[in-house]
Amino acid sequence: MAETENPNAQEYQLEEFWEDLLAFIEGGHVIPVIGPELNTIERQGESIPLNRALAIKLLEKYHIEFIDDHDPHDSKGAGVVLRKHLELNDAVCAIAQQGNKRIQDLYRPIKDLLDEILGSQPAIPESLRELSRIKDFDLFVSTTFDDLLVKALNESKGGMNRTDEIIFAPATLPGAQQKDIPEIPPSNYCAVFYLFGKASLFPAYAIHDEDTLEFLYNLQAGRGNLPERMLAEIRNRNLLLIGCNFPEWLNRFFIRLSNQERLSRYDRPKKEFLVDRELVCNRNCTMFYERFSENTRLYPDSAKSFVSELVRRWTERHQAGESPVSAAQSIPVHESRSGEIFISYAHEDMPYAQNLYEELDRNGAGIIWFDKSSIMPGDVWENNIKTAISRCSLFLALVSSTTENRKEGVFRKEWKMAVQRNEGIQGKRFIYPIVLDQEFDGNPDNYRLVPEEFRAIQFAHAPDGNMTDVLQQTIILALRDIRRRRSA
Repeated sequence: MAETENPNAQEYQLEEFWEDLLAFIEGGHVIPVIGPELNTIERQGESIPLNRALAIKLLEKYHIEFIDDHDPHDSKGAGVVLRKHLELNDAVCAIAQQGNKRIQDLYRPIKDLLDEILGSQPAIPESLRELSRIKDFDLFVSTTFDDLLVKALNESKGGMNRTDEIIFAPATLPGAQQKDIPEIPPSNYCAVFYLFGKASLFPAYAIHDEDTLEFLYNLQAGRGNLPERMLAEIRNRNLLLIGCNFPEWLNRFFIRLSNQERLSRYDRPKKEFLVDRELVCNRNCTMFYERFSENTRLYPDSAKSFVSELVRRWTERHQAGESPVSAAQSIPVHESRSGEIFISYAHEDMPYAQNLYEELDRNGAGIIWFDKSSIMPGDVWENNIKTAISRCSLFLALVSSTTENRKEGVFRKEWKMAVQRNEGIQGKRFIYPIVLDQEFDGNPDNYRLVPEEFRAIQFAHAPDGNMTDVLQQTIILALRDIRRRRSA
């Protein structure tokens, strides 16, 4: 978004920026890319970037004088100049040039100093806390090597370590760190991708400019520890870059790297929302995006101010959209974007249905109906069930000797509703009869009380609710196809 002399036009552009961004966020189509501007600590009563604090500690460790170019109160007459946004790079280069230490030997000391700083700084930056409250975000990219973002996300989830950490490095990582997002993420899944590595004892994270260049080169060349599914999400979703403080060339290259098509292609669907006050003031930068990348939207504000405004607008939209009785109260539904499954079973088969539910959840299925309690008298359960069956993508009918011995039951009404809906579905499978009994030879004739329409469908087997490999793969492929259709 270039600066304009017309204040009304500028205001309109800003509102259009917000309307686009919020709509994409609510649809689950945005990945925030979080930079060092949000990662701050308290030092001598003032909030400063973590990288600046780390650079100062590093120079003090090796007794090198410095001038903090960003600190107007720094009165030192001589020493290494720590440039804004490049403080750690400048400190590392100064130590190497003065012969105090080889660059390759600085990764362990920097990791130790980072642990020391964060150990004495228990508070998580408020901007990261605010950002973690936006529940529509499930994947994040961190351009820093600290874990402050992960800590903020875990705190928002009740203090439990539920945030997955996906790390990229040009070199081979230890086996435990070679991770990717699941093929079908579980409900409420959340992950942070460390674009430039995570701090460790080894040179597997970026501490200076040449490291940054090497990381991006290897990422573009397809070398190193490549989390393919995470990278596919980055290339397919819109990106929200907040406080990354990239140099101008790096911004352009990263945005191109995160796209599968040329930025200038007129029908490119993907968008980037770039929040960087200084970059927006750079006319060369804004001219590039105006001429060659119209889908890159620029926002002229600081990262912290932007996050506060984002959270305020997101909260207002959600509060305004809530009715006095929420969906969770009117329909016992558990939803996720991963897919929606209705599990229908006889009450006596509850333990086996629970096993199946937990296994599906581990494999990333979004369960839309799994009633773990009996329906209370007077509850309008039939309307609830109808709504859930009309919304689900897969209907799992759990068949067993129990269902054969019961001629009545809620599950029979559920089966009937599923059959009725199935009549209007063409081109994809909706009903999946699954046998819970230990012994099953694949012949459905032993289950004569199932609807006749079930017999035209191949029965699957999950003894005591434990899915066979064939059934597990069938469900995964079905959910993957559902996702593909929705994103098309």
